[in-house]
Amino acid sequence: YSIGDIYVYPDYSLGNDSLQKNTDSLKIYKDLIIVDPKNKYKPDVFDRALQFNKGDTYNRTNHNLSLNRLVNVGTFKFVKNEFRPSDSLNSALDAYYYLTPLPKKSIRVELLGKTNSANYTGSEVNVNWTNRNAFRGAEQLTITAFAGLETQVSGQNGGFNVFRFGGDASLTWPKFVTPFFKFKSVSAFTPKTVATLSFEYQDRSKLYSLNTFRGSFGYVWKENLRKEHSLKLSEITYTNSSNISELYQKQADTIPSLQRVIDKQLIFGPTYSFT
Repeated sequence: YSIGDIYVYPDYSLGNDSLQKNTDSLKIYKDLIIVDPKNKYKPDVFDRALQFNKGDTYNRTNHNLSLNRLVNVGTFKFVKNEFRPSDSLNSALDAYYYLTPLPKKSIRVELLGKTNSANYTGSEVNVNWTNRNAFRGAEQLTITAFAGLETQVSGQNGGFNVFRFGGDASLTWPKFVTPFFKFKSVSAFTPKTVATLSFEYQDRSKLYSLNTFRGSFGYVWKENLRKEHSLKLSEITYTNSSNISELYQKQADTIPSLQRVIDKQLIFGPTYSFT
């Protein structure tokens, strides 16, 4: 069999008959016929994921790759696919992809309790807000805010509490975003581009306070189930201190490692990790 027409329904509901037949809602993009009346998604989201083109000979590998990549986009709750004999072409199969989206926006609140060997006990609250289709390209925008307090519950010296708060924002594209080159991945896993910005304020009572700013831009991709690569083209961290107590400064004057904690620091450069 060869591949005939390829239909994509990106706003399919399992509970309702959402297969609209109105031709006004059809959008033709390359070899795809996209039924997206509310115009929720840019067509290139599906063009990157689907491995079939019209006229290709059917093969199981491209069938599975297409389904895996649609699932890995991270926007769809269910992905269903079927092939039907074409009405207009002999020995051809029309492909239908029915995609049920996850809720576009969600919020999650986490309350943590923690303790450590230095006799610090405390709690932290995290609030995470996610938009799974921020700019109609299946981009995932996540904004997180957190605050926590740790108290030294025993020991000879009391009152060295730690208070911290901050937030971060990350934007993930389900593709390689590059200014000059276009990369086409043939992995079953969708490659991703990730940009992040974050800030953290930490106050160690009776000692010092730290302000930390971070930013990064890079790529994450998986070869297979067992191998993942992460390349950050740029990662910048800037830290400065304030409210340094006389008690801490006296110790830092004699112990260089303590002085480095409160020194201004600017760290930047590319990083690569393999998992």
